[in-house]
Amino acid sequence: MGKSCCVPESAADVGAIDPVAPNARCTSGALAVGSTVHAAAATGLRRLVCIAGGEFTMGSDAREAVPGDGEGPSRRVVVGNFSISPTTVTNREFAEFVRATRYVTDAERCGSSFVFYLQLSETARQNARQVAAGLPWWLPVAYASWQRPEGAGTHIHARPDHPVVHVSWNDCLAYCAWAGTRLPTEAQWEFAARGGVEGRTFPWGQRLDRDGAPRCNVWRGVFPNAPADGWRPRPAPAISYEPNGFG
Repeated sequence: MGKSCCVPESAADVGAIDPVAPNARCTSGALAVGSTVHAAAATGLRRLVCIAGGEFTMGSDAREAVPGDGEGPSRRVVVGNFSISPTTVTNREFAEFVRATRYVTDAERCGSSFVFYLQLSETARQNARQVAAGLPWWLPVAYASWQRPEGAGTHIHARPDHPVVHVSWNDCLAYCAWAGTRLPTEAQWEFAARGGVEGRTFPWGQRLDRDGAPRCNVWRGVFPNAPADGWRPRPAPAISYEPNGFG
Protein backbone atom coordinates (compact mmCIF):
# COMPACT_ATOMS: atom_id res chain seq x y z
CA MET A 1 0.00 0.00 0.00
CA GLY A 2 1.60 3.27 -1.06
CA LYS A 3 2.27 5.95 1.52
CA SER A 4 3.20 9.16 -0.26
CA CYS A 5 0.14 10.75 1.37
CA CYS A 6 1.79 10.68 4.77
CA VAL A 7 5.32 9.17 4.83
CA PRO A 8 8.40 8.92 2.64
CA GLU A 9 8.36 5.62 0.74
CA SER A 10 10.47 2.97 2.49
CA ALA A 11 11.18 -0.56 1.37
CA ALA A 12 11.56 -1.51 5.02
CA ASP A 13 7.81 -1.56 5.42
CA VAL A 14 7.66 -5.05 3.96
CA GLY A 15 9.29 -8.27 5.05
CA ALA A 16 11.83 -10.25 3.10
CA ILE A 17 10.64 -13.26 1.14
CA ASP A 18 12.07 -16.46 -0.20
CA PRO A 19 10.73 -17.39 -3.65
CA VAL A 20 9.09 -20.78 -4.10
CA ALA A 21 9.31 -22.57 -7.45
CA PRO A 22 6.17 -22.00 -9.57
CA ASN A 23 5.30 -25.71 -9.46
CA ALA A 24 5.81 -26.01 -5.71
CA ARG A 25 2.80 -26.68 -3.52
CA CYS A 26 2.39 -25.26 -0.04
CA THR A 27 0.96 -27.68 2.47
CA SER A 28 -2.10 -26.87 4.52
CA GLY A 29 0.07 -27.09 7.61
CA ALA A 30 2.24 -24.25 6.35
CA LEU A 31 -0.85 -22.08 5.93
CA ALA A 32 -2.15 -22.85 9.41
CA VAL A 33 0.91 -21.54 11.25
CA GLY A 34 -0.88 -18.96 13.40
CA SER A 35 0.43 -18.97 16.95
CA THR A 36 3.50 -21.07 16.13
CA VAL A 37 5.02 -18.40 13.89
CA HIS A 38 3.77 -15.69 16.24
CA ALA A 39 5.72 -17.21 19.13
CA ALA A 40 8.80 -17.76 16.96
CA ALA A 41 8.82 -14.12 15.90
CA ALA A 42 8.75 -13.10 19.56
CA THR A 43 12.05 -14.89 20.13
CA GLY A 44 13.66 -13.16 17.15
CA LEU A 45 13.75 -16.28 14.98
CA ARG A 46 13.12 -15.55 11.31
CA ARG A 47 10.75 -18.12 9.86
CA LEU A 48 8.98 -17.85 6.56
CA VAL A 49 5.31 -18.60 5.98
CA CYS A 50 4.62 -20.62 2.83
CA ILE A 51 1.66 -19.20 0.90
CA ALA A 52 -0.11 -20.94 -1.97
CA GLY A 53 -0.62 -18.35 -4.69
CA GLY A 54 -3.80 -17.63 -6.59
CA GLU A 55 -5.96 -14.90 -8.12
CA PHE A 56 -7.22 -12.01 -6.01
CA THR A 57 -8.52 -8.45 -6.24
CA MET A 58 -5.60 -6.12 -5.65
CA GLY A 59 -6.08 -2.49 -4.70
CA SER A 60 -9.26 -0.67 -3.81
CA ASP A 61 -11.91 1.61 -5.28
CA ALA A 62 -12.67 3.15 -1.87
CA ARG A 63 -12.51 6.90 -1.37
CA GLU A 64 -9.41 6.52 0.80
CA ALA A 65 -7.42 4.75 -1.94
CA VAL A 66 -4.80 6.86 -3.73
CA PRO A 67 -4.49 5.85 -7.42
CA GLY A 68 -1.20 7.72 -7.71
CA ASP A 69 0.26 5.35 -5.12
CA GLY A 70 -1.01 2.31 -6.98
CA GLU A 71 -3.75 1.70 -4.39
CA GLY A 72 -6.45 1.86 -7.05
CA PRO A 73 -8.31 1.08 -9.14
CA SER A 74 -8.97 -2.49 -8.03
CA ARG A 75 -7.88 -5.16 -10.49
CA ARG A 76 -7.59 -8.93 -10.68
CA VAL A 77 -4.02 -10.18 -10.20
CA VAL A 78 -2.48 -13.65 -10.14
CA VAL A 79 0.51 -14.52 -7.94
CA GLY A 80 2.42 -17.79 -7.78
CA ASN A 81 3.42 -19.68 -4.64
CA PHE A 82 5.88 -17.87 -2.38
CA SER A 83 7.15 -17.68 1.19
CA ILE A 84 7.18 -14.47 3.24
CA SER A 85 8.28 -13.46 6.71
CA PRO A 86 5.37 -13.18 9.19
CA THR A 87 6.40 -9.69 10.33
CA THR A 88 8.47 -6.74 9.18
CA VAL A 89 12.21 -6.93 9.87
CA THR A 90 12.87 -5.92 13.48
CA ASN A 91 15.65 -3.93 15.11
CA ARG A 92 17.00 -7.14 16.62
CA GLU A 93 17.20 -8.84 13.23
CA PHE A 94 18.75 -5.84 11.52
CA ALA A 95 21.29 -5.55 14.33
CA GLU A 96 22.34 -9.16 13.71
CA PHE A 97 22.96 -8.24 10.06
CA VAL A 98 24.99 -5.15 11.00
CA ARG A 99 27.09 -7.08 13.52
CA ALA A 100 27.83 -9.77 10.95
CA THR A 101 28.67 -7.42 8.05
CA ARG A 102 29.69 -4.07 9.59
CA TYR A 103 27.14 -2.50 7.27
CA VAL A 104 26.58 1.27 7.44
CA THR A 105 23.15 2.49 6.32
CA ASP A 106 22.50 5.36 3.93
CA ALA A 107 21.03 7.49 6.76
CA GLU A 108 24.20 7.00 8.81
CA ARG A 109 26.36 7.99 5.84
CA CYS A 110 24.14 11.01 5.14
CA GLY A 111 24.14 12.12 8.77
CA SER A 112 20.40 12.72 9.03
CA SER A 113 16.97 11.31 8.25
CA PHE A 114 13.32 12.39 8.46
CA VAL A 115 11.19 11.94 11.59
CA PHE A 116 7.45 12.55 12.03
CA TYR A 117 7.16 15.86 13.87
CA LEU A 118 4.97 14.60 16.74
CA GLN A 119 7.72 12.16 17.70
CA LEU A 120 10.04 15.09 18.39
CA SER A 121 10.27 17.57 21.24
CA GLU A 122 9.03 21.11 20.73
CA THR A 123 12.64 22.32 20.75
CA ALA A 124 13.62 19.87 18.02
CA ARG A 125 10.64 20.97 15.91
CA GLN A 126 11.61 24.63 16.21
CA ASN A 127 15.21 23.85 15.25
CA ALA A 128 14.16 22.20 11.98
CA ARG A 129 15.29 24.35 9.07
CA GLN A 130 13.43 22.62 6.23
CA VAL A 131 10.68 20.11 5.50
CA ALA A 132 10.04 17.57 2.77
CA ALA A 133 8.26 19.16 -0.19
CA GLY A 134 4.53 18.63 0.20
CA LEU A 135 5.09 16.67 3.44
CA PRO A 136 5.56 19.30 6.18
CA TRP A 137 4.97 16.76 8.96
CA TRP A 138 8.34 15.11 8.19
CA LEU A 139 11.32 16.98 9.67
CA PRO A 140 15.02 16.33 8.95
CA VAL A 141 16.83 15.31 12.14
CA ALA A 142 20.60 15.17 12.50
CA TYR A 143 21.98 11.72 13.35
CA ALA A 144 18.59 10.02 13.04
CA SER A 145 19.20 6.44 11.90
CA TRP A 146 18.04 2.91 12.59
CA GLN A 147 20.01 2.94 15.87
CA ARG A 148 18.80 6.43 16.86
CA PRO A 149 15.20 6.62 15.63
CA GLU A 150 14.57 10.21 16.78
CA GLY A 151 18.14 11.43 16.52
CA ALA A 152 20.90 12.01 19.06
CA GLY A 153 20.01 10.91 22.58
CA THR A 154 17.54 8.24 21.45
CA HIS A 155 18.27 4.56 20.97
CA ILE A 156 16.68 1.17 20.24
CA HIS A 157 17.83 -0.60 23.41
CA ALA A 158 14.27 -0.92 24.67
CA ARG A 159 12.82 -1.54 21.18
CA PRO A 160 14.43 -4.78 19.91
CA ASP A 161 11.14 -6.08 18.52
CA HIS A 162 10.06 -2.83 16.85
CA PRO A 163 10.23 -2.60 13.04
CA VAL A 164 13.58 -1.25 11.87
CA VAL A 165 13.25 2.31 10.52
CA HIS A 166 15.41 4.79 8.58
CA VAL A 167 16.52 2.13 6.09
CA SER A 168 16.67 2.83 2.37
CA TRP A 169 16.08 0.65 -0.66
CA ASN A 170 19.84 0.02 -0.80
CA ASP A 171 19.88 -0.99 2.86
CA CYS A 172 16.96 -3.39 2.31
CA LEU A 173 18.67 -5.05 -0.64
CA ALA A 174 21.85 -5.49 1.39
CA TYR A 175 19.92 -7.08 4.25
CA CYS A 176 18.08 -9.43 1.90
CA ALA A 177 21.34 -10.48 0.21
CA TRP A 178 22.78 -11.35 3.62
CA ALA A 179 19.61 -13.18 4.70
CA GLY A 180 19.33 -15.14 1.43
CA THR A 181 15.92 -13.63 0.62
CA ARG A 182 14.52 -10.81 -1.51
CA LEU A 183 11.88 -8.12 -1.18
CA PRO A 184 8.34 -9.17 -2.12
CA THR A 185 6.49 -7.58 -4.99
CA GLU A 186 3.62 -5.31 -4.00
CA ALA A 187 1.16 -7.94 -5.24
CA GLN A 188 2.77 -10.64 -3.10
CA TRP A 189 2.76 -8.42 -0.03
CA GLU A 190 -0.89 -7.45 -0.45
CA PHE A 191 -1.92 -11.06 -1.13
CA ALA A 192 -0.18 -12.12 2.10
CA ALA A 193 -1.52 -9.18 4.11
CA ARG A 194 -5.12 -9.96 3.14
CA GLY A 195 -4.81 -13.38 4.76
CA GLY A 196 -7.02 -15.11 2.21
CA VAL A 197 -9.93 -12.68 2.68
CA GLU A 198 -11.58 -10.88 -0.28
CA GLY A 199 -13.77 -7.80 -0.36
CA ARG A 200 -12.76 -6.31 3.00
CA THR A 201 -10.69 -3.29 3.94
CA PHE A 202 -8.96 -5.31 6.68
CA PRO A 203 -8.58 -9.08 7.18
CA TRP A 204 -11.01 -8.86 10.13
CA GLY A 205 -13.66 -6.65 8.48
CA GLN A 206 -14.42 -3.17 7.20
CA ARG A 207 -13.62 -1.15 10.33
CA LEU A 208 -10.28 -0.44 11.96
CA ASP A 209 -11.50 -1.71 15.31
CA ARG A 210 -13.08 -4.96 16.35
CA ASP A 211 -14.81 -5.48 19.69
CA GLY A 212 -14.03 -1.84 20.47
CA ALA A 213 -10.25 -2.15 20.07
CA PRO A 214 -8.03 -1.16 17.09
CA ARG A 215 -6.52 -4.18 15.34
CA CYS A 216 -3.43 -2.47 13.87
CA ASN A 217 -1.17 0.50 14.58
CA VAL A 218 -2.27 3.20 12.14
CA TRP A 219 -3.15 6.87 12.59
CA ARG A 220 -6.05 7.51 14.96
CA GLY A 221 -7.69 10.92 15.01
CA VAL A 222 -7.43 13.78 12.50
CA PHE A 223 -4.20 13.70 10.47
CA PRO A 224 -1.67 15.22 10.94
CA ASN A 225 -2.21 17.52 13.93
CA ALA A 226 -4.87 15.96 16.13
CA PRO A 227 -4.18 12.36 17.19
CA ALA A 228 -6.92 10.66 19.19
CA ASP A 229 -6.90 11.15 22.95
CA GLY A 230 -4.55 8.71 24.63
CA TRP A 231 -2.74 7.72 21.43
CA ARG A 232 0.55 9.02 20.08
CA PRO A 233 2.00 8.26 16.64
CA ARG A 234 4.87 5.89 17.23
CA PRO A 235 5.95 2.40 16.12
CA ALA A 236 4.76 -0.67 17.98
CA PRO A 237 6.40 -4.09 18.34
CA ALA A 238 6.12 -6.12 15.15
CA ILE A 239 4.07 -8.80 16.90
CA SER A 240 1.63 -6.45 18.65
CA TYR A 241 -1.50 -7.80 17.00
CA GLU A 242 -3.16 -11.08 16.11
CA PRO A 243 -1.84 -12.74 12.90
CA ASN A 244 -4.17 -12.98 9.90
CA GLY A 245 -5.39 -16.20 8.30
CA PHE A 246 -1.96 -16.90 6.76
CA GLY A 247 -0.11 -16.39 10.03
